Amino acid sequence: MHRRKANMNRGIKVEEAAAMVRPVWNDTLRGILVALVKDRKPLWDSRFRTTKERSIQLFREIAAILSNQDNRMNEWYVLEKWCWMMEMYTRAIERPHFEWRFKGAMSFHMGSPSNGIQYIDSLTPDLLAEATARYAETDAEVIESKTELSKKFRKGCAAYRLEMTICYNSSVHVTEPGSNPEIRQILNARSGALSPPVFAFNRDMYTSTEAKYDTNAESSTVQDEEPLFKEVNVKQEANENNDSNLAARMDISATAAAEPTLAFLLSSCNRKMDENVKEQPQETTSDVNWTYDIVCELIDSFKEHPALWHYAHPHYGDLFKRREYLSGITMKLRIMPGGSAINEDVLFEKWNALQDRFNEELVKAKQGEVSGWEFYQRMLFLTPEVLSACRFDDLNRGIQSPMVTNYIAKAVDANIRKILGYLPKSVQQEIETNQAKRPKVSPRTSTPKLPSRRENASHHVQQVVSTWVPPREDSIEAMMQPFPSAPPTATAQITAKNEIGHILKSELDMLRQSSPHPCINGSKYGDSVPDQSLRLHEDKWTLMGRMIEETARELEAKNSELAFRLQKDINDVIFKYQIESLKHKQ
Repeated sequence: MHRRKANMNRGIKVEEAAAMVRPVWNDTLRGILVALVKDRKPLWDSRFRTTKERSIQLFREIAAILSNQDNRMNEWYVLEKWCWMMEMYTRAIERPHFEWRFKGAMSFHMGSPSNGIQYIDSLTPDLLAEATARYAETDAEVIESKTELSKKFRKGCAAYRLEMTICYNSSVHVTEPGSNPEIRQILNARSGALSPPVFAFNRDMYTSTEAKYDTNAESSTVQDEEPLFKEVNVKQEANENNDSNLAARMDISATAAAEPTLAFLLSSCNRKMDENVKEQPQETTSDVNWTYDIVCELIDSFKEHPALWHYAHPHYGDLFKRREYLSGITMKLRIMPGGSAINEDVLFEKWNALQDRFNEELVKAKQGEVSGWEFYQRMLFLTPEVLSACRFDDLNRGIQSPMVTNYIAKAVDANIRKILGYLPKSVQQEIETNQAKRPKVSPRTSTPKLPSRRENASHHVQQVVSTWVPPREDSIEAMMQPFPSAPPTATAQITAKNEIGHILKSELDMLRQSSPHPCINGSKYGDSVPDQSLRLHEDKWTLMGRMIEETARELEAKNSELAFRLQKDINDVIFKYQIESLKHKQ
């Protein structure tokens, strides 16, 4: 135990690791490796700005834990294995057809595109081929490793390419780069035109300050006379047109006190990507003829995928889902006249422009102005009222995700699967507390004055709407009759469930005595609603229907979105109780 701690504190050099026997990785070691790296956020979270020295120290700690299973573990072999796993993971994210077994376990990198990019491209194509031949378990891993990553999707910064190159060649020593050109020869032979990123290599970075590296016993006295810290500059020229060379033009000179950080690598990566964007010919949006039909189809396609615009959707931050949806929308728009030049970048840029324009029009509409934009009505699903009304809880139960639409079906049988589990919480709370808070209608003969629509003509202002419906002229005579001692039950509100069942049962007996009638939805049960011809007088259901109609028309005149939400909630409540009635009969 003490020996293992001493080795963990001291560490070994990358040149020494190249001459050692490599460990054998199994499922247990791979699972422990992923779990240990996940617990050490400085190794993969770009916000920590971890230095290379700190990263190697953390990998040394992981190697000490894994050495309980295999004593041949060291920090360099763990780093090599993790670089290879990051290459496979990035390919699994970029290519949906590639099903890699550790894709789900390494999904903690999905928080930011910059997470883990320091390991990508650390293995040159030749080194990646050797590592794949050693670690691959399936033929798909071998095939996918031969295809380079798309730099547009996620661009690595190859932070450990120099160390990985030395780890694969035990004859390379970083002592005198001016007199010993082996590093340059190995790099050129391994990567061809690709050159590794340039970092200041501190010869004592991976060892304790008490020990120095001795190539052999004869040169030990010479090296003892040299200073402890030596400044080393490594340069490598590469083809300017090569996109994968991220840091070949960097000229870094540093000692142990000036260690390159991950933030510096990320800034260099972003700067290089900006240069590549400027050099490459871009397809401008002027090549796309954004006709009215194309824009309408674009808006409708985005509307069908809430993961692209709804902040509460479970797949809102999923890069894979976003890429899949954008690709499908792009293919749909390309077949339309004038849309052959549309790609994913142009599509997303157009969508952002539409969102910005809609937000401007929405601000004007809230101030009382009338929007004259032709796409304003189509993009009303982005309003805060609609966004807050959307629920995606059923995605966790494997049910089809809800779609924001203006169409509400009336057939119960065709919507049972869609409505189950999708009742808003506000409606549930209102139904549960409705029995204890039922208002009573005051026995007054006077008709209150209806609120004037001109007084509440301002748009997008939520007003208090009356829920009382005045009686018809032919029913005034009935209302003048003396009232019983007990106050009547409210006729303009939703009654309790047991009262509804009692009323339906009484009318069902009347229907059975007269003649059978089919149900409104074609059900085989007999508890159907009486036909219009059997209604001898207007009851509370008729008044309730008129109350709902009047309320809906008032809301539609003021705010169409509120009317849509009212219609949806009413249908949800109706479907819920119809389903419960079917369950009771069964």
